Amino acid sequence: MRFGNIVTFYSYKGGTGRTMSLANIATYFAQKGHKVLAIDWDMEAPGLYQYFKPYCDKEEFNSKEGLIEFMYYARKAHQEEYLKSRKPAPAMVEEPATNYGNSSIVYEESFLKSLFRRSFENYIIEVKDIENLSLVKAGKTFNTDYSDKVQDFDWRAFFQSSPYFFEYFAQYLQTQYDYVFIDSRTGFTDTSGICTTLMPNLLVLVFTTNTQSLEGVLMRARTATDYRYKYDGELRPLYLYPLPSRIEPDEDALRKEWKKKYESAFTDLFKELYDMDDEDLKDSTISSYFNRIQLSHTSKYAYGEKISMIEDEVEDRLSMANTYKVFAELLEKNEPVWDSSYDFSSDSDKSIEVFISYAAKDKLYANMISNTLSEINNKGRKLNIWTDGEIIAGQEWEKVIIDRLKRADIIIFLVSNSFLLSSYISDKEMKVAMERAEKGETVIVPIIIEDSGWAESEIGKLQVIMPNGKPVASHENQTKVYKTIKEQVDRTISLLVKR
Repeated sequence: MRFGNIVTFYSYKGGTGRTMSLANIATYFAQKGHKVLAIDWDMEAPGLYQYFKPYCDKEEFNSKEGLIEFMYYARKAHQEEYLKSRKPAPAMVEEPATNYGNSSIVYEESFLKSLFRRSFENYIIEVKDIENLSLVKAGKTFNTDYSDKVQDFDWRAFFQSSPYFFEYFAQYLQTQYDYVFIDSRTGFTDTSGICTTLMPNLLVLVFTTNTQSLEGVLMRARTATDYRYKYDGELRPLYLYPLPSRIEPDEDALRKEWKKKYESAFTDLFKELYDMDDEDLKDSTISSYFNRIQLSHTSKYAYGEKISMIEDEVEDRLSMANTYKVFAELLEKNEPVWDSSYDFSSDSDKSIEVFISYAAKDKLYANMISNTLSEINNKGRKLNIWTDGEIIAGQEWEKVIIDRLKRADIIIFLVSNSFLLSSYISDKEMKVAMERAEKGETVIVPIIIEDSGWAESEIGKLQVIMPNGKPVASHENQTKVYKTIKEQVDRTISLLVKR
């Protein structure tokens, strides 16, 4: 029998990229062949549907009701059909419901399982253009009575009347899907309590680098885990996955300062919630986790509702899709962050391989740029800079060059007339580099050395480095030019290291 995972995405405040992250992670698992359901439980501010609407059948999408309509149906069915007397349930979802009598529990379990089987599928929309993915909207949001439905539904009263509803609802979903992703309401509300406390076995805490966002998810994490410890009927562990979002890559000092803050905060949280001490966390992977898991602010995704897993090359380490892929792989392991078997070092500790392609006439420039970029190592970034000057006697030089090109994370072109006229460079080095760049396997950084017809060549399609709009050779102050080159290349290297 299938017994999948329920993953809730929660943020204390809006504007964190929570819904976008959920849409991408859900898409990733569906693309891998898992049966996936995405539920929009943020009823007061629904938005998940916007990501998947373009991939759904328009008629089905517009005609189907959503979660709030299902809750009204379930409440009515419960009132009409479940008439057995029982003790009242607690008023707060944070307090576990217990001791209702065996016959009452058995009856409710039978009734609820039948309810889910015969009715819930009527609210599910197939996302036809993303195979294996289905969606439950928050509701028919464009109906004039939608907001009244949301405001009038009394979640606490419903929980009192059917204290086992959400427990059996979670069980039902886990038997139907490999992964169920819930987009939770923000703040401390009844619905966010249900989404983070009663439903999931994996809780993703999405936050941005400000105090209110960070402290909010920490408080919610404590509330959710406290409930799970108190409730004997809940056998599933609850694993927490912090997801720092909208990190600004250009603010390096602030990024590092805030990484220390939230890394320390979550280390203390894990010690507190899971009764661990420094010895337990001595070999922790928390620091490596946060080195690898940082969602950078990407201007492209500030507009509209695009899915990076569809728009970008997943293997491109500069893309959001690649970060989502790594995060999804962590979720798939279903392990605590501090005890994850995921090999964080495979990417975050890997040297950045830099290949410098140049014409023989420009060897002086190649040496100068190589020496300049090597200084980046002093900032803790690991670079392995290679030029053909490292080929030793007896090696098959062309084989070595092609091998190095295929391994390079960054390929630097030193563009001059001689570079553009070299048949070997154009037929071999540029061809391999361009093919890999198109696949997202490397980043090409052209540096314009001298005036040439580069704009009409293949180079013209790429973003180039040309300090103050002039070729390197045209500058009188060469020290300043190389400093500018280092800063611009360093931005690309910084993104690669962080991802």
